[in-house]
Amino acid sequence: MNLNKREIAHILAALRIAQKQDLNGMAHFEEIEPLTLEEVDALCEKVNLDSTVRTTEIIISQGTVQYVHMDPGIRVVIKDYDVEGRDSDDFDIREDEQGDSYFHQEYLNDDDPD
Repeated sequence: MNLNKREIAHILAALRIAQKQDLNGMAHFEEIEPLTLEEVDALCEKVNLDSTVRTTEIIISQGTVQYVHMDPGIRVVIKDYDVEGRDSDDFDIREDEQGDSYFHQEYLNDDDPD
């Protein structure tokens, strides 16, 4: 599910308000028990965690990426292993776990359509 910031805020507010109410007897809870206070806390945390920025990694070696489209809230990390001839003063060159060098670029689409 992909929710925007307003939707997430509304869900969290509704959960906190419901947490203070006796929900027994409501139509939603005729056949199931409402969540406990602790379970609502855990659910709020889960909603917050699920709404964090997601990351897509693009790895390039012997090629070129022409275009990357990303939805709002998505971070794209590009690792280009074609670093030969690039000056580390001008580019963010890093090493991976195997010790291979790569050119690092990071973009975040933080445009919120709402």
